[in-house]
Amino acid sequence: MKQTELKALFDRLGWKWMELTAEGGGRVLVLERGCRVIGVFADESSENAVWVRPELAGLASGEAVNDLEAHWNVGGDRTFISPEMEYFYDPSAGCFVFPPALDPGQYSADMDAHFTIMAKQSIRVRAFRAGKDVAINMYKEIRLVPDPLLPLKPAKGLGYSFVGYEVVCAAEIGGGSLFDLGETSDTASTTETASAYAYNAAATGVVEDEGALPPFSLWNLIQVPATGEAIMPTHGEADAVPFLLGQGMEGTRTEEGAVRFRIDGRIKRKISIRAAEAKDRIGYLRVAEDGTYYLLVRSFNMDRAGAYGDVPLDRPEESGHCVQCYNDDGTLGGFGEIEYHTPLMGPGQRKMTDISQVWCYSGDEEQIGKVATELLGVRL
Repeated sequence: MKQTELKALFDRLGWKWMELTAEGGGRVLVLERGCRVIGVFADESSENAVWVRPELAGLASGEAVNDLEAHWNVGGDRTFISPEMEYFYDPSAGCFVFPPALDPGQYSADMDAHFTIMAKQSIRVRAFRAGKDVAINMYKEIRLVPDPLLPLKPAKGLGYSFVGYEVVCAAEIGGGSLFDLGETSDTASTTETASAYAYNAAATGVVEDEGALPPFSLWNLIQVPATGEAIMPTHGEADAVPFLLGQGMEGTRTEEGAVRFRIDGRIKRKISIRAAEAKDRIGYLRVAEDGTYYLLVRSFNMDRAGAYGDVPLDRPEESGHCVQCYNDDGTLGGFGEIEYHTPLMGPGQRKMTDISQVWCYSGDEEQIGKVATELLGVRL
């Protein structure tokens, strides 16, 4: 959908949305529902770089989304919690489940005078392996960021459209407080802003046993439209592994310095790379029908020695997984996903903060090829 169509759709559904506008005409749209980045447009005429569920266009109201199968699945860039086997798989039922308290959740979001979107929610979810419900507070900030290649454009002869944004997510597990967002300064650094929220323990009066807290980390996923190629930069030739029961490795190509993964919306597949082999970026390249090339790059914090808790269902001993790609088979909409997990929260900790940036480029094959080489270390 184009920008105007997307805005009109959300107005009709009664869903609150906010817009960040870049100097070059790029735009980022954020839904309060689920606090999802739902529109990423490199310029005024470009296509949406993220996937939005097509069935939404046929709904008459926001309530009608509940009649759709997997009604949580509306598209965009979202923040989940992990490990997946802890919070999304019910061993007693032998199936994956989706906690609606997490998404769409109960986010309250607004934009401040410095054009930063701030959102928060306090929820309770089931930790299945730990066998208990846990309280979680989540706080997010979304703001525009400049092009990381801007200083190189004259020397490299670069020409393209660009928009970029930063996502700051802070989380607290175990309950006992709500967030006081306070005010942020446009001169404050991202780290200072992310650490600026305060806690009011008297707000709920509920504090759970710290020693009994389940494993916890953050999990960021961008849903992208088929058809295209996910690019996962690696240290040397990495060992990409299948993550779903019984799946093959069709559409996966490993080379020196990268793993490439085809996203076509036809065959259900998911692959993963361990933190020790992955780099701190993941990209998605797609060519639109009009011949325009789109490159979406996510940059995130990577700790090669960190304790990463996400594991395959059939190999729970296989820890360390960090960067992942998913290809849907049409059951959920025929999209793809580029994903990463943070390291697990350390022993005795209850709070963590994660910061990532997303850079969106559009242009011709030559220009986007140069961008891919600079940011991902690969050739198209």
